[in-house]
Amino acid sequence: MPGCGKTTTGLNLSKRLNMSFVDTDKVFEDEFQMSITEFWNKKSEEQFRVVERKILLQLLSESCLIIATGGGTPVYMDNMSFINCFNSIYLHIEPEELLKRYTDNTRPLIQERSLSEVAKLYELRKSFYHRAKFIVNAENALEEIVNKTTL
Repeated sequence: MPGCGKTTTGLNLSKRLNMSFVDTDKVFEDEFQMSITEFWNKKSEEQFRVVERKILLQLLSESCLIIATGGGTPVYMDNMSFINCFNSIYLHIEPEELLKRYTDNTRPLIQERSLSEVAKLYELRKSFYHRAKFIVNAENALEEIVNKTTL
């Protein structure tokens, strides 16, 4: 889900494992010199998802990377199949907790959403997220990943 801590956890994990870290949203924004929200407004979500997939596949072809994807990446096309060729980790967070800790209101699918809307988004995505090889609690993700997985 957007804002669950993928970037923070990925950065911390990369430092701990001495690996490189890449955030697909950051790669997108650097490449297009605009925010994802701006791109959605100028183009469309569908066009964003096509570019996002190209970025994902390019990053997956590189070795020894920890990659944080956008919250919707696993849901579109067959991205989750490609992600699961590697160790995939889903950071679980309840919609209520997500809204409590969410401070960046610039993400297009969370902007000005009610709890019921965020819960609906979560329910739509949950089956994809639960295909990850490892599911950990976002609240203590780093320790749980290190303790429960062999990366």
